[in-house]
Amino acid sequence: DDDLPGPDAAVTLELDGASSTTPPTLYRVDELHSNAYELWKRYGSPQDPTPEQIETMKTFAQLQTADPPEVKTGEGIATLELNLPRQGVALLVW
Repeated sequence: DDDLPGPDAAVTLELDGASSTTPPTLYRVDELHSNAYELWKRYGSPQDPTPEQIETMKTFAQLQTADPPEVKTGEGIATLELNLPRQGVALLVW
């Protein structure tokens, strides 16, 4: 796989038997969330990061939440739509 820029993927999830309109918690790992490597690159890829940079990268490496998707319900089915960045992963916890 070539690591080339590309558009976000439009993802639609349909959950049968769901009736809650309360949005789930959305955790993301992508260029802007939970990714210390990307932060290190933004720092200029230092060979010897400063202690402050190291602490910030440790914090940024923790699993982070993102804005939850809107939930639409009807006939016992919950539908969620979200955009997933290229090379990104999402975890929904309901």
